[in-house]
Amino acid sequence: SLPECPETVLLLAGDVATKLGTLESSLRLLQKKFGAIFFVPGNHELWVVKKEGLTSLHKFLAIMELCEKLGVHTRPAYINDDVAVCPLFSWYKANLVDGFTRDKSNIPFDIQTVWPWDVTGRGDSNDAQQPEIADFFASLNERRLQNAPVDAVAGLRQAMIE
Repeated sequence: SLPECPETVLLLAGDVATKLGTLESSLRLLQKKFGAIFFVPGNHELWVVKKEGLTSLHKFLAIMELCEKLGVHTRPAYINDDVAVCPLFSWYKANLVDGFTRDKSNIPFDIQTVWPWDVTGRGDSNDAQQPEIADFFASLNERRLQNAPVDAVAGLRQAMIE
């Protein structure tokens, strides 16, 4: 049993559940234990059942709505006068790590995700390694950072440089 920690902020970095109902139950349980929760979905949250016709983008938006409804933070916010938390979305990108290579014919990677043409600009909706997916999430981060507290963003950008 997890102890109650009402003075503690939980940073939850995804891969909690593949089903939206299980994610909601998990977040509700964690809310009873922690003072605040900051959450970013992982790749497993964005897995979809293809026969249901939804894309991973649909599921991402549903997760954002769920978090908003529950009061789970997905946007930058201060947790006290001196500390801000800035949840950032991310996805795989081949050039993220020097020397990374992938042979698509041998590695079915995150084939449980489906990405619409609106995000990728390509016809292969099951290739989770399309760089446009990572670019989409990076663009969301830029928009969110534009609306975040200015001094918190300046600190984050300085930390990224160092």
